[in-house]
Amino acid sequence: MRRCLAVILLTTSLSVIAQTRHPISKIEFHSRIPTSILLTQSALSENRTYTDADLDLAAARLRRLPFVYYVNYTIDGTTAIFEIADEYRGFFHVDTLARQSTGGPGDNGFLSGELGGRYYLPWGGTAQATYGASSVIGSSAYTFQYSQYGLARTRLYFIVDASRPRSGGTQPHYEIGYPLTLRQSITLTGSRRQSSDSESSGINNHFTSDSVQHDMELAWQWNTTNDPLFATRGAAFLVGRGRTKEENHALSVSGTRVIFSNDSKTDSDYWHAGVGKFWPVGRGAFTANADAKWFDETRHSRSRSTDPFAVTGQNERTTSATAGWVHDFFKSVSELTASRRRVELAIGIQTYDFKARGITTRQNFKNMQAGYAFRNRWGNVHFVLSYLERY
Repeated sequence: MRRCLAVILLTTSLSVIAQTRHPISKIEFHSRIPTSILLTQSALSENRTYTDADLDLAAARLRRLPFVYYVNYTIDGTTAIFEIADEYRGFFHVDTLARQSTGGPGDNGFLSGELGGRYYLPWGGTAQATYGASSVIGSSAYTFQYSQYGLARTRLYFIVDASRPRSGGTQPHYEIGYPLTLRQSITLTGSRRQSSDSESSGINNHFTSDSVQHDMELAWQWNTTNDPLFATRGAAFLVGRGRTKEENHALSVSGTRVIFSNDSKTDSDYWHAGVGKFWPVGRGAFTANADAKWFDETRHSRSRSTDPFAVTGQNERTTSATAGWVHDFFKSVSELTASRRRVELAIGIQTYDFKARGITTRQNFKNMQAGYAFRNRWGNVHFVLSYLERY
């Protein structure tokens, strides 16, 4: 009986300790980053009461900012003090995917990297400029980005950037977001991508192609993960509604004679859902992720500029699911370390369903990945080896 009573008292005590509530009358940030950015993005307010779990979530929200490297907090009476270390003004990013495919999709991997500098502005803005190269774009590019946090003294923020590849054209991208609570956010993202190509063979044979794509997605997110790159606990959910518009034009001529011509326009409305979960074990974690998109498309195409457009309705669905393990070679993201290193292992499946004119096509793939991630206050490197096989 005494043992049972002791267990009950101990369990109750631990529960009370775990749910300790802190009346917070003041919030201090020790950082080079402007307070207006940190206060609005932490989703905290002064003269409120928070639990340890709430403050952990606020630290995780700040840690997910792209320029924040380390966050930890202490409670001094009724004051919450956050110690924050950011990336250095000069930074680098390298991201690679080396892929071997057996009957898989056409994506055979990519390599991208950039060098840049970032500056904080006292009114809650950040400005950065980078120069990078990507095998996806096919050339090097200059990118300028401006972010503004705490618009109209609210949690509203926006991020806008524009890349200009040396091959020509401008690739703008924007994000508008609002942290609803410590766990929830709503975002609106959009982009415009333009590409062109030209080839010549022989004396009078020429081929040209142009493509323009517009994307926009409104998404609700629930996120309790403790780090954007080195998460070991928490979960993330996303539900989004998006729209894509794409225009393509291709022309092949020999002298003054048209050999081939094609114009197409595709309008796509889609739903997007994703979920991810981390289960910590020692210095590592088991991971599970799933993602799906459902497209409802209308395609307009014609082979000559004088022809009317032929209209085709089609549906697409892409789904993926992976499970894996990550292991860190440092203690915790809550400790300021010189660098962080992680290895990643994952296995998963992907499916692609396409339906047009009453005919349904399905492709299934299995995927195995091994990766290595490195980050310090100068930047980060991420390598992934992937094997994709159709079954």
